[in-house]
Amino acid sequence: MGVEQNIPRIYTGIAEILACFVYCNVLPQKHSMRGRLGSLAVGLTVQCSFLYATRHVPIYLWTGCMLVAFMLMFLFMSRNCRADRISLLYIAIRSFVLAEFTASAEWEVYIQVRDEIGEGQVASVILMLGVYGLIFTGVYLLERHYAQRNRRVVYSVSEVFAASLIAVATFAFSNVGFWLKAPDFEMQMVDIFNTRTLVDLGGLAILYAYQFRIGELQARQDLANLSMVLQSQYENYRNYQETIELINIKYHDLKHHTMLLRQETDPARREAHLKELEQELTAFRPEQQTGSPVLDTILSGKSVKMKNAQIEFTCMADGKLLEFMHVTDICTIFGNALDNAIEHVALISDPGKRLISMSVTRRRGFIYIEISNYCEGTVEMEEGLPVTTKKDRSLHGYGTRSMVYAVRKYDGEVTFGEEGHFFVVRMIIPEEHSEA
Repeated sequence: MGVEQNIPRIYTGIAEILACFVYCNVLPQKHSMRGRLGSLAVGLTVQCSFLYATRHVPIYLWTGCMLVAFMLMFLFMSRNCRADRISLLYIAIRSFVLAEFTASAEWEVYIQVRDEIGEGQVASVILMLGVYGLIFTGVYLLERHYAQRNRRVVYSVSEVFAASLIAVATFAFSNVGFWLKAPDFEMQMVDIFNTRTLVDLGGLAILYAYQFRIGELQARQDLANLSMVLQSQYENYRNYQETIELINIKYHDLKHHTMLLRQETDPARREAHLKELEQELTAFRPEQQTGSPVLDTILSGKSVKMKNAQIEFTCMADGKLLEFMHVTDICTIFGNALDNAIEHVALISDPGKRLISMSVTRRRGFIYIEISNYCEGTVEMEEGLPVTTKKDRSLHGYGTRSMVYAVRKYDGEVTFGEEGHFFVVRMIIPEEHSEA
């Protein structure tokens, strides 16, 4: 039985771009579906044209051509996916191994059934589309399920290097049958493709095992970082509490001082001292009386930051609605939300636009929490959450996720979004939790 020694280069190009397209539909995207389909058409044209044009290169140049093909895959993903370059490189490596396995598996199936379906081009294309569709659909469903259960992982250079070694080893061993074609190398082409497909499948499985391991380690790190955020907010609350207690003591002491000063015989001096003391009392008097000692303490602590930054803060909160919440959850939700708002508003040059508002109310069987701040420009969103503006994103963003985690403990939901010139955080929690 005569068998083509190599997979048609066009089939390989199709597999490579479709593998990238599968991952692009799981990662955060830059374009709409229409834009992605247009980019897919361009990518298929470029990839297939390059591989077809280099189909007759000598074997010693073939590896270089595959390296160029990989770079075209990376450029395709960079054009369509919203991710850092290290993460894109890691995903491109996985896409390359997936494409190698898919193309090899499809061609092996063709070799096995060609006598039954015939050697016509139409039958070959239909078989290719069927096998590719089956494999890529399965991979897409697996990746989407993994992405829904796990936060998108931020990859490191060492992890990309390890994945590269796996991919290079897989590519080398899967193609060794073509490189060792010598008079004493007796191996039928069917056996070569059997070996190639099995090696590619093994490499793909190793990359998946490695991916799951990275995700597990990242999940542990996330939990540790979230715990640090929770502990930090609770410690802030304890510090605020101690500070407020000292302020309250000082507040009452100053009230007694005013009584003594009223006995001052010099009216001018007495009034001057009284006015000065009353200003101090106004500055340190606890302003928020929401009905929740924990929330009052948090707001009192944050009010110092807001006064220093000349931020106007309005609050309408029924703190008694939060009595069912654990103290750390209240600290996490309000502490992080207000910290994010203060951090953004403090950068606004016009003091008249430094506005933050907060409300805690009951609405139709839900506890409704809303915190909004004036916003200049557009806030970048990713997976429904605002993207941190700090340079090292791998070490930040846990405050926002800890808020979501705390609210979902009570079967609630959190939404983030822009409305006009304001960035709004809304939280709703079923009221039955407050009655438990």
